[in-house]
Amino acid sequence: MNQPQYRTLPPDRCHVLETLSLLNETSQDDYFLWDFSCGQIFFGAMFFERFRFPDRTGNTCTIEEWLRLVYEKDRPALFAALDDIRQGRSRIFRQEYRLKDASGAVIWVQCSAACRNGADGKPESMLGQLSDTTAQHQCPPQDTGFERQIMSDNHLGLWVIHMNPQTGEKKMYANETMLQLLGLSGNPSPEECYHHWYSRINDGYYHYVNLSVENMIESRRIVQLEYTWNHPVNGETMVRCTGTRIADCDGCICLSGYHRNISDIDKPRFLPDTAASEMFEFNSQKHSIYFHTDRKFISGSDLKENDFPQCWIDSELVHPHFAEEFRSLFVPSKKKEELYGQEMLLKAKSGAYEWFKIKTRRLSSAKPDSHTIVVLLDPANQERALQLEYMRKVDFYESMLSETIAYAEVDVESGHLKTSGGLWGDYADQSRRQDESFNQIIGRSIRQFVLPEYVEDCLQLLDTRQMRAMCQSGRHIRSMSLLRHIYGEIRWVQLVCHVFQDRFSENMYALLYLKDIDMQKKQELAHELAAAQDPLTSAYNRRSFEHEVTKFMLDPNSSRCGALIMLDLDNFKAINDAYGHLAGDSVLKEMTRLLLSTFRSRDIIGRLGGDEFVVFVKDIQNPDVLNRRMDSLLFDLSQYKELPVSCSAGITFLHDGPFSYEECLQQADTALYHSKKQGKNTYRYFEHS
Repeated sequence: MNQPQYRTLPPDRCHVLETLSLLNETSQDDYFLWDFSCGQIFFGAMFFERFRFPDRTGNTCTIEEWLRLVYEKDRPALFAALDDIRQGRSRIFRQEYRLKDASGAVIWVQCSAACRNGADGKPESMLGQLSDTTAQHQCPPQDTGFERQIMSDNHLGLWVIHMNPQTGEKKMYANETMLQLLGLSGNPSPEECYHHWYSRINDGYYHYVNLSVENMIESRRIVQLEYTWNHPVNGETMVRCTGTRIADCDGCICLSGYHRNISDIDKPRFLPDTAASEMFEFNSQKHSIYFHTDRKFISGSDLKENDFPQCWIDSELVHPHFAEEFRSLFVPSKKKEELYGQEMLLKAKSGAYEWFKIKTRRLSSAKPDSHTIVVLLDPANQERALQLEYMRKVDFYESMLSETIAYAEVDVESGHLKTSGGLWGDYADQSRRQDESFNQIIGRSIRQFVLPEYVEDCLQLLDTRQMRAMCQSGRHIRSMSLLRHIYGEIRWVQLVCHVFQDRFSENMYALLYLKDIDMQKKQELAHELAAAQDPLTSAYNRRSFEHEVTKFMLDPNSSRCGALIMLDLDNFKAINDAYGHLAGDSVLKEMTRLLLSTFRSRDIIGRLGGDEFVVFVKDIQNPDVLNRRMDSLLFDLSQYKELPVSCSAGITFLHDGPFSYEECLQQADTALYHSKKQGKNTYRYFEHS
């Protein structure tokens, strides 16, 4: 074996390095010497095989090269400890931190070292040892006898979950207390342990639990969640779980945390006389309810009840007047409906009926969560500050429906954006980073993504000044439909603005959200178009033609003038009798086509029924222009090749002033009568007396 080259060092230092080389060859730990005078760290050859250093020669590296291996989040604490050594404040160095090896894997190491000072009292060298402690940060959870007793006394179970993103395999390693809390005996495999835990999450909470796990993985922060879990012996219990992501190993994402049943925990109130919501969940398949809170306000003491809601109606816990309304709250529905504070009389602990505010929320429309509804019961007169703050947050999150594609919470008084998500997810961060108001952020977004014809109305709806005026006038909700660019598509969305005032602080807030209504809106427009069209010719029908003409003539922004033309096909009954109704239908369609090609796209074409048509020509008062169009129409109609066709027409001009659609139609009909009387295949104008 080649002997390591120690350069030119004092004899005593060379002896130390030779000893280190021997230790590194015979131990699983790595021993090192840091020479402060030359700034080099001496390691054994095995260390450099495990950790790659570019352009390294010999068995040394610089402190800068070594620090580049340290996991970024661990560097601040490491720098502080090294600074204590350099400044002479400490001679003992003991730190646990993470290094990245040659494969990129994260390795935990415990570094223990002692510093030797020179004659001048300054640090001269540091001799130390690196021990691999990665196993201590992996599963299964370890606890000492003392810690085990604490965990057992407080019913705290420890767990570590391994998730393989390649194979989808999931494992849970649990300590003894955790196995007891899960109701497991024997020695279940990690796969069995994970399946037992996950499969017993109560319907309605899978989406919530999955989002929380994703949050642990992505944020690497500590995440806490509460949900109901079906214990194999005790049934439904409320549990609290807290976890975070730890160092990955063997290609798996690793999470660790604790699990606690909180159904049996006493929770003294900070203010004993303060009211709080009572909450229970309803399973529409089992027709059962389970209370998450003690029944401190509602009559009765059972935390679990079956045959709900009928059992409350039969026992008259619900006032008979509200029985059907209460029952309707729990009728299964495919829609993710949410109820905002429906007030009813329910029997209280006192035995008397009192007003309660009932709020419901279906957690998710996806199976198996779709069968679970969470219900909040609030005494209607509870107005304490802590409860109001809680209510404000509940109101906000209850506004976020399953169809929501973007949402934001705005402080109307300050104009600041508090939170945002979905398509608006980064707006809150932008507002804080760039010190911009909500109006500035949302205004830029509207001009970029909303179609031009909706921009002004959208800006007005989302202006905080308008929100303030809206709330002060007693109007709390406004909405509009608009077309917006979404991921390269133009889609219909509904923009909803819900403004409310905190009853305690009197501060004003706005909850805003977008819902994708593209399919519903297109169906609605198609139905409206079908209702407005003549089914044979697709021209406006009688009612929609009248509506469009009246709207134009009463619009203060229009010229409020034009010409109304009534047309009638000559001898149409004879055509039907001689050629059949299919031929007659073809003539009607040809007549519609010629009207559309003769007049402008902004003019209004309608069919009154049978062989009668009407045209409203906007912004015209000149008979010469109209004569040319009518002559062209009569000529084109005469060129119909299938059979001889002609029409007669009556025309009246409409002027700005008092308007009566019936009177104008009568005038055009009178003129049509005269054209028929004078030989047909012509047109006449109504002559005002």
